[in-house]
Amino acid sequence: IERFKGSVYSQYTKALRANPDLAGRFVFKFVIKPDGTIKNLKLISSELGDKNLEKKLLNKIQQINFGKEDLSDTEVTYTYNFLPS
Repeated sequence: IERFKGSVYSQYTKALRANPDLAGRFVFKFVIKPDGTIKNLKLISSELGDKNLEKKLLNKIQQINFGKEDLSDTEVTYTYNFLPS
Protein backbone atom coordinates (compact mmCIF):
# COMPACT_ATOMS: atom_id res chain seq x y z
CA ILE A 1 0.00 0.00 0.00
CA GLU A 2 3.02 2.27 0.44
CA ARG A 3 3.45 2.62 -3.32
CA PHE A 4 -0.03 4.18 -3.55
CA LYS A 5 0.56 6.63 -0.70
CA GLY A 6 1.20 9.61 -3.00
CA SER A 7 -2.31 9.69 -4.46
CA VAL A 8 -3.86 9.38 -1.00
CA TYR A 9 -1.61 12.06 0.49
CA SER A 10 -2.49 14.45 -2.35
CA GLN A 11 -6.05 14.55 -0.96
CA TYR A 12 -4.66 15.45 2.47
CA THR A 13 -2.39 18.15 1.00
CA LYS A 14 -5.37 19.80 -0.71
CA ALA A 15 -7.33 19.80 2.57
CA LEU A 16 -4.35 21.39 4.38
CA ARG A 17 -4.82 24.56 2.33
CA ALA A 18 -8.17 25.15 4.05
CA ASN A 19 -7.10 23.83 7.45
CA PRO A 20 -3.33 24.10 8.09
CA ASP A 21 -3.67 22.36 11.50
CA LEU A 22 -5.24 19.22 10.03
CA ALA A 23 -3.41 16.17 11.42
CA GLY A 24 -3.96 12.76 12.92
CA ARG A 25 -4.18 9.04 12.48
CA PHE A 26 -6.48 7.48 9.86
CA VAL A 27 -7.08 3.76 10.39
CA PHE A 28 -8.96 1.62 7.90
CA LYS A 29 -9.39 -1.99 6.89
CA PHE A 30 -10.24 -3.75 3.66
CA VAL A 31 -10.04 -7.06 1.85
CA ILE A 32 -7.84 -7.56 -1.22
CA LYS A 33 -9.58 -9.90 -3.65
CA PRO A 34 -7.58 -12.34 -5.84
CA ASP A 35 -8.09 -10.03 -8.84
CA GLY A 36 -6.28 -7.24 -6.92
CA THR A 37 -9.32 -5.06 -6.26
CA ILE A 38 -10.52 -3.95 -2.83
CA LYS A 39 -13.76 -4.91 -1.11
CA ASN A 40 -15.26 -4.21 2.31
CA LEU A 41 -13.31 -0.96 2.82
CA LYS A 42 -14.19 0.48 6.23
CA LEU A 43 -12.92 3.38 8.29
CA ILE A 44 -11.94 2.10 11.75
CA SER A 45 -10.99 5.44 13.31
CA SER A 46 -9.89 8.92 12.35
CA GLU A 47 -8.40 11.81 14.30
CA LEU A 48 -8.72 14.16 11.31
CA GLY A 49 -12.16 15.50 12.23
CA ASP A 50 -12.96 16.25 8.59
CA LYS A 51 -15.71 13.98 7.25
CA ASN A 52 -15.35 15.31 3.70
CA LEU A 53 -11.62 14.54 3.63
CA GLU A 54 -12.21 11.11 5.17
CA LYS A 55 -14.68 10.29 2.39
CA LYS A 56 -12.20 11.46 -0.28
CA LEU A 57 -9.41 9.37 1.26
CA LEU A 58 -11.60 6.25 1.30
CA ASN A 59 -12.66 6.87 -2.31
CA LYS A 60 -9.00 7.14 -3.37
CA ILE A 61 -8.07 3.98 -1.44
CA GLN A 62 -10.99 2.10 -3.03
CA GLN A 63 -9.46 2.77 -6.47
CA ILE A 64 -6.21 0.94 -5.63
CA ASN A 65 -5.58 -2.28 -7.54
CA PHE A 66 -2.85 -4.51 -6.16
CA GLY A 67 -2.67 -6.70 -9.26
CA LYS A 68 -3.90 -10.24 -9.73
CA GLU A 69 -2.40 -12.88 -7.43
CA ASP A 70 -3.20 -16.55 -7.02
CA LEU A 71 -4.24 -16.07 -3.39
CA SER A 72 -7.43 -16.09 -1.37
CA ASP A 73 -9.05 -12.91 -0.03
CA THR A 74 -6.58 -11.09 2.23
CA GLU A 75 -7.78 -8.79 5.02
CA VAL A 76 -5.60 -5.75 5.73
CA THR A 77 -5.71 -3.11 8.45
CA TYR A 78 -3.61 -0.04 7.76
CA THR A 79 -2.86 3.32 9.36
CA TYR A 80 -1.84 6.59 7.74
CA ASN A 81 -0.36 9.22 10.04
CA PHE A 82 -1.07 12.61 8.53
CA LEU A 83 1.15 15.45 9.73
CA PRO A 84 1.56 18.89 8.17
CA SER A 85 5.06 19.54 6.88
